[in-house]
Amino acid sequence: MFERPGSRNGRSVSKTDTRERARRRRVNLDMELLEHRRLLATRIWDGGGGDALWTTAANWVDDTAPVENDELVFPTGAAQLTNTNDFAGNTNFASITINASGYSLGGNEIDLDGSITTTYTAGTSTIDAFINLQSTQTFDVATGGELIADDSIFGGGVSI
Repeated sequence: MFERPGSRNGRSVSKTDTRERARRRRVNLDMELLEHRRLLATRIWDGGGGDALWTTAANWVDDTAPVENDELVFPTGAAQLTNTNDFAGNTNFASITINASGYSLGGNEIDLDGSITTTYTAGTSTIDAFINLQSTQTFDVATGGELIADDSIFGGGVSI
């Protein structure tokens, strides 16, 4: 059976009929907004920027600077081991991992939710910035490695 445009099973269908069916099928949905959610990211320092500032995107792998609540990793082989946290004071980060000796982390005060971990087994790294722990933490310094914090870690309870 041949159907003409605007017909249905041999019956003529007007634009009004089509709109009426569409209107009847509409359903009002009640929607509720949820809180903003963001997945934590791990940002790895490569020191490839023209300065040694944490907010410079070129200093991080994939040229993406960290944001609040990210995990920070300072690996072996980075171009600049001495670097400066120039984020606003008390910016919160999830954790700090230092994988090579020779790092010197300085700058503005950090609020830290998680731990500080070092994985190198020889040499020393230094944290020369106040770290305000947001909860009780255990710091893990690899056997043979040394982490100097110069009395700059406080709050939340410390277990080293």
